[in-house]
Amino acid sequence: MDHDSLILAIELCALFVFGGLGLWRMYQKQQMSEHASDAPSYDMRRDGERLSSQRGD
Repeated sequence: MDHDSLILAIELCALFVFGGLGLWRMYQKQQMSEHASDAPSYDMRRDGERLSSQRGD
């Protein structure tokens, strides 16, 4: 295997590795955004109901 073929093989391997990492990161980001949208992190109605019921006691 000559020098040029070796360089080409290394560049192709690096391309596949970085391409795979990029796809994996996009998949992870999509999963995180779907997981975050499942349950809201803050619900004002629940907090307001709790505060109003405590004041009435």
